[in-house]
Amino acid sequence: MPAIREMLGSKTARILILVLLFCSILQILACHRETRGSHTVTLTWNESASAGKREADPVIGYNVYRGTKSQVYGPEPINALPIEGTKFVDTGVESGKTYYYVVKTVTSRKVESVLSNETVVIIPPN
Repeated sequence: MPAIREMLGSKTARILILVLLFCSILQILACHRETRGSHTVTLTWNESASAGKREADPVIGYNVYRGTKSQVYGPEPINALPIEGTKFVDTGVESGKTYYYVVKTVTSRKVESVLSNETVVIIPPN
């Protein structure tokens, strides 16, 4: 900061530094405001009875489907690749909405099972 003081004088340099600090604080607060009140949904389920068994077409993972109406889900899973474990965190939910989830097993040949039981999650409003 000595170079700034020499260029602008000590009083002006202090004001500039205060303005820069204030702008940085505003950016931090704006970032915090964007994330405050955001929600996630953590889903867990029991492992498929055939997962990990040596079969002709073994289960290799799970796909999660989400909808905003009961028994109506998107055509594609919300996970990019089959989930190897039995836990998934959905970060794409909005405050004040209700979501319906189901899980399907996926085999090594990319064949999906029937739907699991439906789970309902209500996201509280901010």
